[in-house]
Amino acid sequence: MKDSITSLFKPFDFGTLKLRNRLVMASIEQERSSGEVSANEGAGLVIAEASYINHPSAGEKMDLPRLESGSEAYFSEMVKAIHATGGVIFAQLFHQGADDSERFAPSLAWSPSGFSATRGSYGKAMTLDDIDEIIAAFAEAASFAQSVGFDGVEIHGAHGYLIDQFLWANTNRREDVWGGTIRNRAQFAAQIIAAVRRATGRLFPISFLFSQWKVGANNAAIATSPQDLEILLDPIVQAGVTILHASDGHFGQPAFRNSDRSLAVWAKELTELPTIAGGSIDLSLSGRPAYSSDLEILIRQLDNQQIDLVAVGRKLFSEPTWVSELQRLSQ
Repeated sequence: MKDSITSLFKPFDFGTLKLRNRLVMASIEQERSSGEVSANEGAGLVIAEASYINHPSAGEKMDLPRLESGSEAYFSEMVKAIHATGGVIFAQLFHQGADDSERFAPSLAWSPSGFSATRGSYGKAMTLDDIDEIIAAFAEAASFAQSVGFDGVEIHGAHGYLIDQFLWANTNRREDVWGGTIRNRAQFAAQIIAAVRRATGRLFPISFLFSQWKVGANNAAIATSPQDLEILLDPIVQAGVTILHASDGHFGQPAFRNSDRSLAVWAKELTELPTIAGGSIDLSLSGRPAYSSDLEILIRQLDNQQIDLVAVGRKLFSEPTWVSELQRLSQ
């Protein structure tokens, strides 16, 4: 097992970035505390807490930051703290969509069709002008993140929030170019990525986070077959994304019937892009490495080059020395 764990600590290069290991600290809401982020000194890549794009409809939670003028000091301190440990950090660009339980006005709950997975008919169906506004706001947020020193950005397209509401047929009931077919439903995400690419330049890393499950709808699926997933991801890849971050209820569970491949494995196989695997990964330590099935699956997928990076959230957040402890056990 000692030799196996070593796979987690192999460096990984993609684009302009060099990561010291294969571990990613997944985005965790931290109530605007950069000190909490800087406490972790082990992950090769840190994805900062979800941050609202600068648009009134993006969300109203007071404990989530917003990528806007005036917040430069907050974000730059976060970036400096991670860089001081030798890590790499991405900003996560976020729009809540129609599923924000803390909204004060339904008129600000924008979604593709005025429909929420958890609320039913709710909020405002976006107009064509609204769609253009949000695409531009994502690009502006990415440019802001780049200006304060982030090494890349992650576009949050998962878990039932705005971009995911466009991807999922249950919440995207539009009959124009932004809905209907799988490829049409992917156009909102693709156009956001294309706008971010234009705003940040040819080499700036862009991650796209996507998921099958949604908040309040664990059995949801944006694709029901590998063929559908390929159709959905193709415009996203063509738009200029650098890396794909696949999140599922459990990172290793089969994504489709008649196949044992996970969502992340399928994403890499279909696109040939670097891929992050995430979702309920159990890597607990009790003085020695756990001989867990999760660890065995991860090592096998890494060694077979089926995935490239592993996203771990609460474990890294709650135990800042966890990575260094794991690394000592591998030596």
